[in-house]
Amino acid sequence: MSSAQATRSHAGPTSTPTGRVGVSSSIPGSKVNTYSEAIKHLIQHAYVTDDTPNITELVIALKYFATNIKTTPSLHVTTITALALYAEQIDTETKAEEIANKVMTKISESIESLEIGFSRIDSATTSLNEIIEQAETAQNKNQVTSDKVIESLEAAKLHIEHAPSAPVANKTPTYAAVLQSAIPPSQHTLLIREDMKTKQLLIEGAEIIDATTGQRFKEQVLLKKAELALEMLNKDEEEVILGVMEGEIEFKAVQILERGGLLYHLNTAEAVRWLQRADTAKAFLKHFGGGNPSISIRCRVYRIILDFVPIEFEADNLAYLEQIEERNGLDLGTIVKAHWIKPKHRRSSTQQVALLQLDVTSPQVANFIIGQGLIINGKPVYGRKSIPEPKRCMKCQQFSPPHFAAACKSIHDTCATCGSLSHVSTACNVTERAQFGCSNCKQAGHAAWDRACPAFLQAMQKLGSRQPDMNYKVFPIIDEPNTWELLDRPAHAPFRLQEMRQPLISRPQPEYQRDSNLDWSREVEIEFPLDDAHREGPNQGKGYDRDQQPHLRNPPSSSQDHHGPGPRTVNPRTNSLVQEVANRNSRLGLDKEQALLRPLRAPFVSGANITVIRANAGLR
Repeated sequence: MSSAQATRSHAGPTSTPTGRVGVSSSIPGSKVNTYSEAIKHLIQHAYVTDDTPNITELVIALKYFATNIKTTPSLHVTTITALALYAEQIDTETKAEEIANKVMTKISESIESLEIGFSRIDSATTSLNEIIEQAETAQNKNQVTSDKVIESLEAAKLHIEHAPSAPVANKTPTYAAVLQSAIPPSQHTLLIREDMKTKQLLIEGAEIIDATTGQRFKEQVLLKKAELALEMLNKDEEEVILGVMEGEIEFKAVQILERGGLLYHLNTAEAVRWLQRADTAKAFLKHFGGGNPSISIRCRVYRIILDFVPIEFEADNLAYLEQIEERNGLDLGTIVKAHWIKPKHRRSSTQQVALLQLDVTSPQVANFIIGQGLIINGKPVYGRKSIPEPKRCMKCQQFSPPHFAAACKSIHDTCATCGSLSHVSTACNVTERAQFGCSNCKQAGHAAWDRACPAFLQAMQKLGSRQPDMNYKVFPIIDEPNTWELLDRPAHAPFRLQEMRQPLISRPQPEYQRDSNLDWSREVEIEFPLDDAHREGPNQGKGYDRDQQPHLRNPPSSSQDHHGPGPRTVNPRTNSLVQEVANRNSRLGLDKEQALLRPLRAPFVSGANITVIRANAGLR
């Protein structure tokens, strides 16, 4: 406490002595007015030893001042003023310490309360963790049960036969209802197989023979080799991996192909696409092949055909392909290869567009091009899926067994145009179609290279059974139902194919039959008129009434044998005319010599009155 405050306490709490001043006020004759000047003065005259105010130093300073009171009066004033400021500082720090102690006391109480609260929170957290663990255990059990249910449903789905929904009058099924309907087991198997193909990685040129034993490496060894190469890639090429591949890459299985390649099965299609990138593949093969320059990763390609592509397109220029990718918003490296269907030297002088074969890296990109097309040289061009065809040997012209001319075992060449054994196909001079001959189906009128040849169609059917993805309009993707659309199959063969096939009637054709478009049914009617007892007027003798006319909707219960196998109707809904002709001949009492049967060029004949029933008549 300062001296001024002590004086006030003796005078009374409400009285203030006249003429007195506070310590902070300037004192006449004093050379110090602040605490810093006071400390400087006291240290200079050895009253205190440091600038930290305390009671002990103040007592020593007062005693020292009392022993030296004989000094100059002006110095006394200065010294006393300095000691007063010193004492005031002690009082201030004492009060600050008391306040600090009180604050610490309050804080300590709050801290104790917080510690109690924290302990309660810890207890609640422990209980909550136990509840979470119990919930996770229950969730795992539910997940196991759900997985078993899903497996059972998938197994049951494989045995569900595809059956069309019952027709509803004047109501079209919604898209959602169509998607929810069960798909055939064969289509389901194909979709799974196509999905597996997207998760396969083919490595060619790798060492598959153990140099020490001379035997092939086991699959487990090749799997471990790929895993080690991936692990080394993760350590040494971190800049390649960061921000590119999400999730783990797992090599699940490997197949050793007959030609020496290694077909790895990975866990995801994204992992395969990531390893097929140019930078990633180079780094991976460095660790996998040990610097072998012949080793490479071969990408699975999806082939499409582009129509009416300008011939200025540079198919063999890689930089040009990159420009096409950039202009059409495709990723770099998506187009693997471009190839003209017809060689350039075989183009006509006025040709401006041509067919282009394009190989891309993913079915999504292929379907995108098929659906939306590409912009090439400023022109929009559209494509379609490339359908593989059976391989035909250029030497013997046979489809089965599949082989090439270099491996053909035939001792002579067969001409693909005329079928002759005396010259090769390139030396044939036959140009008239009537002189063509097929060495496969042994029929005249077409060549072995004709795509309407029955032998070619049979080979296509066999190939389609081995490669069912040929039956889809686009490349099927398991998680995109809009890609599951099948190709539209024609109700009957093309007109030219009907000419090549055997006649519908098994008996030989009379030589006097001529090729014409006349209504053959009217010729039969004129030569063999019917006796209608119940018809009068202008319609007499012209066959049945409309309500009495026989319909193929109700075919005869039994078919008669007219001196041979004769024609038969396979499906009554096709409205075949041959069975109806045979039935009418039987009713007329005609034999095979009298029946004038003419091969049909069209499935229905307009205006027939005796034997012909129109297509829509049988479906009413």
